[in-house]
Amino acid sequence: MGEHRQDRPAHPRVPGPDLILVQSGEFLFNPKTGTAEGEILVDATTGESGNAARDKRMQDEVLESNRYPAIFYHLTEIKGPFKDGEGTQDLTAEGAFNIHGADHPLELPIKVQISAGVFLSGPLAVKIDTVTATTRFTVPYVEWGMKNPSRLLRRVSKQVEIEVTAKGTIKQTE
Repeated sequence: MGEHRQDRPAHPRVPGPDLILVQSGEFLFNPKTGTAEGEILVDATTGESGNAARDKRMQDEVLESNRYPAIFYHLTEIKGPFKDGEGTQDLTAEGAFNIHGADHPLELPIKVQISAGVFLSGPLAVKIDTVTATTRFTVPYVEWGMKNPSRLLRRVSKQVEIEVTAKGTIKQTE
């Protein structure tokens, strides 16, 4: 078995109460060794919470997205027993999360759902498996060098919980 490659289409929106634009993403993974590489790139200037004033403050003062427009996760390893074929499995991704211009080591528990599918192209039928990966993690603004998002009369958490759902296709490579 060769490596698995997961592609993320350009410019989808990550669903949820707050939205942010994903620019691109691709992972290469060797299930025999756990070696992995790739990244998900997010446009930090696109965050939308439904509150324009709060979004502007987060962009300008906390994320400083004009100075640091990219947020990304760089994958280096996937741990856990990877099973080929359809089904759900729990794995761990290791890598670095870069926000506000700095890398932070980050280990992510990921739930992976693989579904078999068929893509028809003219007279040819090509088997393409789809994958959905979900994870949750915490971004501690102040601890990671960003400004506290609280205001004088309005206190908010110094961290944010992030939930990511990534969907893509699996391509066998050699």
